[in-house]
Amino acid sequence: MSTVGSLIDEVETAFRSGTTESRSRTIRRITDLFLEGVEDYKEHEIGVFDDVLCTLVDKIERETLAELSRRVASLNKAPPRLCGQLARHDDIAVARPILSRSPLLSDSHLIEIAQSKSQIHLEAIAGRVQLSERVSDALIERGNSVVLTAVASNSVARLSTRGYRKLLIKAETNEALAAAISSRPDLSPEMFRRLVAQAASSVQKRLMATANPALMGELR
Repeated sequence: MSTVGSLIDEVETAFRSGTTESRSRTIRRITDLFLEGVEDYKEHEIGVFDDVLCTLVDKIERETLAELSRRVASLNKAPPRLCGQLARHDDIAVARPILSRSPLLSDSHLIEIAQSKSQIHLEAIAGRVQLSERVSDALIERGNSVVLTAVASNSVARLSTRGYRKLLIKAETNEALAAAISSRPDLSPEMFRRLVAQAASSVQKRLMATANPALMGELR
């Protein structure tokens, strides 16, 4: 951690009088140092990196910030406050890696972002490998057709009965969404019947032609 102390001094110098290149180089050194020892760091040591990096988020150039986001996104022991800041960043190039991969974002974090950020942010959340009913509901409530199709296409996303109903209503005239719903492994014959019954005739033909054979058997 004495190395971190010297880097903090270097950071202050770089951001006070350095060039864009020197600032980016300093951030990469801090990130490298963190990644080298991340598995061995204690909580308070991770907190030191968190404090340092959080103070720099508003001062780092876009490309460097996006690179930082990509490098820490998948870590179980990433700086937690930093991940929160990056996830809420207005620039999707910065936010997307954290939104789509970070294990540190709770359902509450994801719902808050889904309720306040852009549709592109919602789309990034929709692709996560774990998506609870609460988060799916928040995405379905506010999402545009692209977001809704992304949620429906995510086979591991958990959908509530209310969420399914809203998707079925939206799918009445949206062929891509209807096809995504019909491909879900958790779609019941009853839900599929409702989907076909409500869809426009052109969408009905596509659904009947591409439906899972086992599902069609149950439906008959």
